[in-house]
Amino acid sequence: MADQNQSESEESHFQITILEFLEKLPEQLTNRLYRKPTSCLAVFSGDRENFELLNDMHYNSTEETEEIDDYANEKWESVLHFMVGTSEKKDHPNKSVLQLLRKSGLVTNSNGENQISSKGFQFLLQDICSQIWIILLQYLNMQEDGESDIVSVLGLFFQLGSLEFGRKYRVQNMTDLENRVFKDLTELGFIYKLKDGSHSFIPTRLVSILTGASNTSIRATIAMLNSRNNSKNNQNILSNSTQYSEVDVKDSGFIILETNYRLYAYTDSILQISIMSLFTQMVYRFPNMVVGSITRDSIRRALSKGINADQIVTYLTMHAHPQVREKVPPVPITVSDQIRLWELEKNRINPTLSFLYHEFNRQQDFDTVHKYALQLDVVLWVDEKRRTIVIKAEGHEPVKEFVKRRMSSKSSNSSIGNTSTANHK
Repeated sequence: MADQNQSESEESHFQITILEFLEKLPEQLTNRLYRKPTSCLAVFSGDRENFELLNDMHYNSTEETEEIDDYANEKWESVLHFMVGTSEKKDHPNKSVLQLLRKSGLVTNSNGENQISSKGFQFLLQDICSQIWIILLQYLNMQEDGESDIVSVLGLFFQLGSLEFGRKYRVQNMTDLENRVFKDLTELGFIYKLKDGSHSFIPTRLVSILTGASNTSIRATIAMLNSRNNSKNNQNILSNSTQYSEVDVKDSGFIILETNYRLYAYTDSILQISIMSLFTQMVYRFPNMVVGSITRDSIRRALSKGINADQIVTYLTMHAHPQVREKVPPVPITVSDQIRLWELEKNRINPTLSFLYHEFNRQQDFDTVHKYALQLDVVLWVDEKRRTIVIKAEGHEPVKEFVKRRMSSKSSNSSIGNTSTANHK
């Protein structure tokens, strides 16, 4: 009876999580799903029609689970390494995952090279659970754009989410679309394919985050990632979850930042060092520590890539060393304020396309045009003494037509309508 209640509880939590997932979907997609009752059944069924449990064998030895965990960790980190530009070509994700990163705006193409965007840096600041949800939602959007059967994709997601880590399953009765999605999820680290030439596989711990079917399994996933990182003295982006393991995260900080802008990071993670290099001038590198300085040039370099000051300060706060985190704030105010000032310095002047109207022969003509432009709310700048007006680009055509009508009616000889680009603060 207790087992039945536990099963019902798990099923209830699983369905609530699916509802939360559906709430995040675009309105057009959910409308299409709920228009067909069969679609709803496909999403909530929990059927494992595509996966067959081969036997009762459970891969739970230390060596076996470590191999699966290493695989999932390396696959997920390969995506993050690609975003920050530290992955070799042979380690790049497959074409579908690369397309997903570009379409979601996490990376941009600049002069033929991929580089992380502001949105991508914000993505790196998220915990592993949030990162996976972001990727899955973007993946669904991409499938929707390609006019794929989203119900089939959702059904496969939830089937995988109901599988148990360490159990051996076999793929069966999959469509071409489901096979393609399965391959993409394998590339992201959700699936560990056995190297025995069969169609069998083992779900990795990441599937527990796929649907959140069990909070216990999610805690085990986060704890696994953190314990592996601590044992290897390797802090990586997968250990940032604050939702399920606050103690683990508290002990995972590694950055000490001094008021003289000198940064000490106790990590040997190539990924984390690369992320810090986006806004830090690295000076020394030791086996388990790197030393760098936050400078005006390093911050301006980060700003040029779309990373903003608040994101940098957030990253430094999130990864502050436990001893530093006891202070409030963990990032010295002088440093955080200076980073924001450097951002303001870069953004203090904004170029705006506009049109210059000048050389009015009569004050009356100038006043009439100025009044008309004010009514349209297109005046960017005005100098009444010099009879000069700068008009916003969207207001140029109506103002120009107004001036032409006035010229033709009064035979004015004003010379107007010269084009220029004005800068305004």
